[in-house]
Amino acid sequence: MTTDIPAAAVPTVHPAGALTLEPPILRTPPAIRAWPALAATASVAGIALVVTAAHEAALPASSPIDAPGRWGAALAGGVALAFAGYVCGIVALRRRAVPVAAVIAVAAAVQLMPLAGPTLVLLWSIEKPGWMVILGLVPIVNIAFGLWLLFTVPVTHGRTAWWGLACMVPLVGYYAYAFTLADSTSQGSGLVPA
Repeated sequence: MTTDIPAAAVPTVHPAGALTLEPPILRTPPAIRAWPALAATASVAGIALVVTAAHEAALPASSPIDAPGRWGAALAGGVALAFAGYVCGIVALRRRAVPVAAVIAVAAAVQLMPLAGPTLVLLWSIEKPGWMVILGLVPIVNIAFGLWLLFTVPVTHGRTAWWGLACMVPLVGYYAYAFTLADSTSQGSGLVPA
């Protein structure tokens, strides 16, 4: 049984030199293959396991995440599972043709995702929800959001709004602001101005 739809049996008459348009051939979409689906499932499950284990870990005073008890093994297993899913996905991509636009879209999303990190940390430090990062993607709104954040962070941390003007000079203002904050690990919790 074929899924191609045949063209009409009516003869067409074309003047000399005219373009001929053929009707499109409709095909059924290909079935989801097990290999790419398994790779995607393994990656998502591994990432979910890592996020859950990291959530169960205590807030570290330094960089390494140390999950308690079995969560440490779950963290390592989640990283291994996500990496195995990544490798399987690469193998699956090499075996079949993939639209270049889809690959570029995914690559751009992966590369641009870390740009939300500093904004998330700033929102977290002033106890605002993380979804507000999306405001940075909306044209014109992102300018107002950036200015609001620039002046709200110092005021929330107990400093004057003049720090917002200082932070408009990117490196000088940020470093001066960061290095004059008190150590939050010795103060208990939260950011306390120096």
